[in-house]
Amino acid sequence: MATALDRLYAWAPWLYRYAMSRGWIAEHKWIDIGAERFDDYLADSHPDRAWFVNWCAAQRPCTVLEIGAGAMHEIKQLRALGHLASDIRYTVMDIAPQLLAEGRKHLPDVTFVKGSINRIPLPDDAFDLVCCRAVLEHQPGYRRPIEEMLRVSRRYVVVNLFRWAMDRDVIARGKYYSNAYHIEPLLAFAGSVSGRVLPILIPRGNEPGLNRYEDPTIRRNGDHLVLVMAKRPDDSLDGALQWLERLGIRHMANPDHQVLAGGTAHAARQAEELAT
Repeated sequence: MATALDRLYAWAPWLYRYAMSRGWIAEHKWIDIGAERFDDYLADSHPDRAWFVNWCAAQRPCTVLEIGAGAMHEIKQLRALGHLASDIRYTVMDIAPQLLAEGRKHLPDVTFVKGSINRIPLPDDAFDLVCCRAVLEHQPGYRRPIEEMLRVSRRYVVVNLFRWAMDRDVIARGKYYSNAYHIEPLLAFAGSVSGRVLPILIPRGNEPGLNRYEDPTIRRNGDHLVLVMAKRPDDSLDGALQWLERLGIRHMANPDHQVLAGGTAHAARQAEELAT
């Protein structure tokens, strides 16, 4: 049965997206269980989600740990493709008891575990792929979480960061989606503890109003920074790039880090060109 949010999306998608961007349902992450159009909004506004689902499916059979799954969009997409429980075993870890309880109720083919990204209560090398989305930027630091994710991963770690902090090492966190981590030291650390790291900058899709700003610093706040890490140097990251191309997702990615870590001014120009 269509909910009020479904009807709003069908009648005025722009108004629906505006409501989401204003955080009207920020405290009700599980509202999408009964609102099918919320998944459409996430897919439209976040092309990196489609990239992750397809690249993840290409790894099957595999085991996946997602830390802080939130709206569970990717899980439901993998289930719709027929992969969950058959050739992808999915585990979600979160610190929120309510989210874990709702998850167990609605997604019986997913394993739910309570735990913190700073001290993951799972054994070494337990999963083929470990990922988190909009989690790392809310931690007091990124070193321990990245080390923990690599510890429990056998092959890959994917870290998705909202917003792109480049101009200062530390910025005021302010809104929920702020990211205080400067790209260059973050990349340097990720490269020092993993076998390989691929930085990818993916623009948001239909997020309202970003292009009305002339200031590229504001416009690039709509981007997602995705770090794809291979635990071993011989694990290829070519598939991650291939799926970006196959899906036609605009991006900046360079296996040698030259695009994103080539200096603040250079990277800012690249981001400005991509946003226009």
